[in-house]
Amino acid sequence: SLQIFEFTIPKRVFVFLLAMLGMILTVIGVSAFLISAEIFVYVRLYKHFFSDEGYLTFTLPVKRRDLLNSKIISGLVVNIATFAVVAADIGIILTIGIDFETIQKIGESFFWFIGSAFETMGALCIAYILEAIVLILCLAIMSYLLVAVCITFAAVIAKKYKIFAAIGIYYIASAVVSFVGQFALMFGSMSLAGIFSSIPEGSVLGVGALMLLSVSLLASAICVCLYLLELHMLEKKLNLN
Repeated sequence: SLQIFEFTIPKRVFVFLLAMLGMILTVIGVSAFLISAEIFVYVRLYKHFFSDEGYLTFTLPVKRRDLLNSKIISGLVVNIATFAVVAADIGIILTIGIDFETIQKIGESFFWFIGSAFETMGALCIAYILEAIVLILCLAIMSYLLVAVCITFAAVIAKKYKIFAAIGIYYIASAVVSFVGQFALMFGSMSLAGIFSSIPEGSVLGVGALMLLSVSLLASAICVCLYLLELHMLEKKLNLN
C-alpha cells in the first residue's frame, strides 16, 4: 500500500498538470484562431483597397459598390465559419469524459425546452428567433463596417502611416460606441423595468417581441448609415495617387 501511495499521487499530479497545460494551450489556440480570422479579413480589405493592390482593384470594370459588397459578404462568411468551428471545438471539449447517456439526456432536455417554448409562446417564438437572427447579422455587419469606415477614413486623411491612423481612429470610435452603449443600456434597463411593470402579464411576450424588433430596426438603420458612409468615401473621397 505504501508503494501505491508513493507512485499513484505523483502520477495523478502529473496527469492533472498535463490536463491543465492542455486546457491553457487550447484556450490560447482558440483565441488565436478567432483573432487571426478577424485580422485576416481586415488585412485583405486594406491590401485590396488601400495598398498598391488598390490601383489594380479600382481599375477593374467593377463598380465600387460591388467591390464593397463582396468584401462585406466575404467577411461575414469568414466570421460565420470561424464561429462555427469555435462552437464545434467547444462542444467537443465539453463532451470529453461524458458518457453517451448523459449527452443523450442533455439533448433531450434541449429539445424539450424548445418544444415547451413553442407551446408557450406559439408564433411569437418564431418571431423571437427571426428577430434574433436579424439582430445578430446586423451586429456582425455593423462591426465589420465600423472597422472598414475607420480604415477608409484613415486612408483618406493620412498620407503615411495609414495603419496606425486607422488603429487610432478605431480606438476613438470604439470608445465612443462603448460609452453610448453603456449609457443606453443603463437608461434602457430602467425604462424597460418601468414598462414591463405597467403592462398586463399576458402582453409581456408581445411587447418584448416589439422591443426586439425595434432594436433590430435600429441596428439595421445604423448598418445602412455606415454602409452609405463607407461607399461615399470609396467613391468620392478616396484618392490613391
